[in-house]
Amino acid sequence: LAVAGFALALSAGGESKWPWIAAALFLFTASLIRLEESLFVWVIASPFCLLRFLKARERSLRLRWIATLAAALLAIGLGVVINRAYYSGPQWQQFNQINKLRHPFTDYGLGRYYLQDPTRLAQSKLSVNDLKMLGNWFYADPNVYNAANLEPLIKGVSLSERVRLNLPRFHNTLDLFKNYEIAALLGLFAFGFALCTHRKTALVAFLLLLAVMGVFLALGRPGVVRVYPPAVAGLAVFTLIACLPRRHVIVSAASLLLLCACAAWSFNIYASHIGSQAKAERGAREACMLPSDQLQVVWGVPAGLQERYVYRPFSPPGGECKLQLYVLGVLQLMPANLETLHHYTGGKDLVQALLDHQPLYFLTDRGRLRTLALYMQEHYGVHLQYTELISQKSVQQYRVQVPE
Repeated sequence: LAVAGFALALSAGGESKWPWIAAALFLFTASLIRLEESLFVWVIASPFCLLRFLKARERSLRLRWIATLAAALLAIGLGVVINRAYYSGPQWQQFNQINKLRHPFTDYGLGRYYLQDPTRLAQSKLSVNDLKMLGNWFYADPNVYNAANLEPLIKGVSLSERVRLNLPRFHNTLDLFKNYEIAALLGLFAFGFALCTHRKTALVAFLLLLAVMGVFLALGRPGVVRVYPPAVAGLAVFTLIACLPRRHVIVSAASLLLLCACAAWSFNIYASHIGSQAKAERGAREACMLPSDQLQVVWGVPAGLQERYVYRPFSPPGGECKLQLYVLGVLQLMPANLETLHHYTGGKDLVQALLDHQPLYFLTDRGRLRTLALYMQEHYGVHLQYTELISQKSVQQYRVQVPE
């Protein structure tokens, strides 16, 4: 959507206002889906937009550029303000605090620095196993995973040290160019660049792309493929639109090639979606056979029980079979998720319920339960028992309890 918005703006003239209105709407809608990703496209589009703005001879055309981008930025800013206001209530305090602290560990691999040298944890209340669990999306115990314990670890690794330890992973960034989608889009960019009449603009945009890749590498998140296709697609499309004459035969040929590629990729995405949907429906059928009076703690992503299945718009959590689900993922401290847990446990958090010898039912695997058992032993000196109750293709259920 962000690429489409800028493509409309770069190709629009001064004869009609509707392409400009559509461009602003596309840019705003893109920010609602994923703000950071859409801003990445803004970065890549900025040199091309500046070129078109400076080349615009008519004052009315420059005013439309200013009005379109200003309207989009204003709408995006209002969206951010409304979003933050919604999540600023007292019920979101724990979620906001831990969500900010877990990012360096779950998204940027901060735990690696301590796993490489466990002696650096000597002054911390967290163990190697605790960091492994945090990397596996478990931070549901406020006695352990809190600001007092996590902030010193975050501050304990300087930015220069993180960069030094991450740079040897540059091969992960280079692997991005082996992805067929990214490689094809870069090939299309190179094709347009070879015929470009404003190569400096396209080169600046390409260098901005490399700079963002370098920042992700330095911070500890190289090689995440899904981050880059929109930005690389924008690089290719904007180069064709802004750098070549509109009626150039090469533009027509390249545009046709791009449309064919989009059609092929769309078919692949649709085919993958059909396969994933079938797998999810099979997992959902197996999950719906579970007793509805049990709380199912979902740790990992059993088929059919991803958060997109649990938290669908306009449908109750747990889907049509109305399962009671507590999901240990990015939303594990979300008020609605905690409300389901507390309703089942009588107001207790997950670990406290286990310490009070209350049996819970986990949909996960033995590996994660082994780390949980070690966690309970290290922090609370208790033995955790887990017994497999159901082992199906998509769902494995365990009864987990601290014996009295």
